[in-house]
Order: sequence, then structure tokens, then C-alpha cells
Amino acid sequence: EIDRDLAFNAGQYMALSVPGHDGVTRTYSMANPPSETRHLEFQIRRTAGGLATDGWIFKDLAVGDAIALAGPYGRFVLREDRSEPAIMIAGGTGLAPIAAMIRHALLDDVDGVGTLHLYQGARTREWMYDVDHFRQLEAEFPGRFVYRPCLSEEEAEGFATGMVTD
Repeated sequence: EIDRDLAFNAGQYMALSVPGHDGVTRTYSMANPPSETRHLEFQIRRTAGGLATDGWIFKDLAVGDAIALAGPYGRFVLREDRSEPAIMIAGGTGLAPIAAMIRHALLDDVDGVGTLHLYQGARTREWMYDVDHFRQLEAEFPGRFVYRPCLSEEEAEGFATGMVTD
């Protein structure tokens, strides 16, 4: 939760200041739609030895802690005036800005956006996340959203196999 309303576009990111390291920031894309003006969702993967992840976020960050933010930044945003179908490909935490775009288009009922096709890739089911959420959105919005999860190093029912970009 943030202390004031924040206007941003689906797909943008924020810079978080790493405590104890003057001027050091890490950038993370928001995964929530811009209609949530006082709430930011970041999808952060822990990196072994990472200054921000191992050294702060997953080590010491607690509910209620203040975080210095700057932004929003970025021009990789949902084009609301494009009625053509959109092919969206994401792997790992690269899903965050695309998740924000999908949630905004569907949950905020944005007019003028064509059918969204999400191809989400991961090595194994262990690395895949939000599958149930996207399958629920696909069921709720037939004809507006198509979801295709893909695993590159494992075969599993309900998942395509191979590189997501293929």
C-alpha cells in the first residue's frame, strides 16, 4: 500500500531505493492494474547474493516498512486504442508488466483492446506461477483472453512443451 494515489500506465515500472546503499535502486514492474491507485504489486524473484533480494527484500523487509519509490517509468504500456489481437510472450518475472496490461484490459473493462493471447513460459511447473489466475481469467473472458502456458524442460498435462517463443 502506498501513502498517496499514483497514476501510472499498465506496463510501467518503479525504482525502489535499497536501504543503506545511497543512490542504489532496483527497478520492478507493477503487476497490478492502474485502477489500483494506492496499491502496487511487484513480482520479485530472489537472486542468490542479490543486493536487493537476498540482502534486503527476502531478508529484512517486513509489513509496514517504508520503501522509497521513484517513478513511474517506461513506455512499454498497453495501447488502449489497438483493436487488433495482441500476442504477449513472457517468462519469469517478465510476466509482471504483461499481467498488469491483461488485468487492466479485462478487469477494468477497457474498450478498444483486441483479444489478448498470453504465452507464458518457464522451465518447469515449479518456475511457473499465476497459472490458476490466468486460467480463471480465460474462463471469465472467453473471446477476449487466451492463455497458453508452456514448459521447456518438463512435460505436464495442460501445458505446451518447448520454448515459449516457438
